[in-house]
Amino acid sequence: MITARSEPYVWLYRTPVAERGRLRPGLDGLRLRQMNHPDPWVVFGGRRHLITTPDVYDALFCRDDDPVEVGGLSGIPRGSDLEWGTALVQADEGGAIFLLVGSFGPPILHRIASWETFVDFGFQSEKIRRVPILLLKAVEQGEDVLSAAARASGGR
Repeated sequence: MITARSEPYVWLYRTPVAERGRLRPGLDGLRLRQMNHPDPWVVFGGRRHLITTPDVYDALFCRDDDPVEVGGLSGIPRGSDLEWGTALVQADEGGAIFLLVGSFGPPILHRIASWETFVDFGFQSEKIRRVPILLLKAVEQGEDVLSAAARASGGR
């Protein structure tokens, strides 16, 4: 299903998402689904990340905006899976918003680089969990999450 948010990405249907093993520019921030497969993926940091369960999807996104169905998804390098425990978090005092990625290894925090990126990804503000700042300081920090649109506009 193509929604109003995803209309600029109609070109995904006609061309592969990766060329010569490299991610085509402009995919960071998209939620994708391989043609004829139900599993949703989100692209950030130049890698595709499997959203492992409907609960994880619901912890981040609104169900009104379906992933874009594409071919050639396997051409995008695979990143860590977004598993149970993955959440949007922010310190009780406010400040930066993070994507906390739960995985089989230790959890990792990815700072969402800007409000523009937050909106481009389709994250939902009512799903942000407030946590003690001590928790944020104790978790390993990964790379920032930055959408393709924010990167193009210089938004950080």
